[in-house]
Amino acid sequence: MIHVRNITNLTSISLLVQTSSQSSSSSSQSNSTPSTSSIFGRSSYGYGEREPVYPHYPDVNLKKLPFFKGLSTLMRPTALQPRGSGRFQEQKFSFYLSPRQTEEITKCSWRDANGRSEYKKQIQMRFSLNETSCEQDDNFPSSICVKVNNKLQPLPNPIPTNKPGMEPKRPPKPINITALCKLSSTAANHVDVSWAVEVGRGYTVSIYYVDKLSTKDLMAELKERGTRHADYTRALIKEKLNDQDCDVMTTSCKVTLACPLGRHYSVT
Repeated sequence: MIHVRNITNLTSISLLVQTSSQSSSSSSQSNSTPSTSSIFGRSSYGYGEREPVYPHYPDVNLKKLPFFKGLSTLMRPTALQPRGSGRFQEQKFSFYLSPRQTEEITKCSWRDANGRSEYKKQIQMRFSLNETSCEQDDNFPSSICVKVNNKLQPLPNPIPTNKPGMEPKRPPKPINITALCKLSSTAANHVDVSWAVEVGRGYTVSIYYVDKLSTKDLMAELKERGTRHADYTRALIKEKLNDQDCDVMTTSCKVTLACPLGRHYSVT
């Protein structure tokens, strides 16, 4: 009987030791491995914490705009993350201005004939497809709505369509949000974007500090580049139209009469 009791005590002691070692190892693993909420941060979408569908900062490159000169990036292209199964989504962003930027925007502002504020140095918001294979044009998501500091931001008017059941698309343009921004280096500017999810298509939003170029600025840049001889232009055209492949031959070449900058047809 004595030996049986000793064996029973030893067995209970070994079980207690194993249980304590397992609990200590699990606690150490939980301390060393970050949780999902610590990696992705606390969600502000109202659907709880969940892993994003797209990379937060995709490597998206937007095409340069001819009438704007990029000075700095206030918010790099950020993915619009759909959370939950709802079609309509909402996401919040924030950015800051530097003291130099706020000073330059204020100095380069004026009022037009209607008393509205105009800015040469602007805070520009751009939307694009979440596509990294090539440079992206401006592209608005479906049912887009933008608020800057809780104020509704005007957007380009949708282009009417005759196709039944198709939602009108907005023209691909950047948005000037300078008038609704806080021109202060100590206060954050908050942006609220709501949109409708499209199957198989993702979008990004980005914010830039730009300089709006006038026709005089563009002419000055062209003059600085200098002129090229007419023979160089002719040789360049012949090179583009030259058939390098023996099996494929150019039979026609379509040339648009629309201005590449203003997209208006040329009038002679």
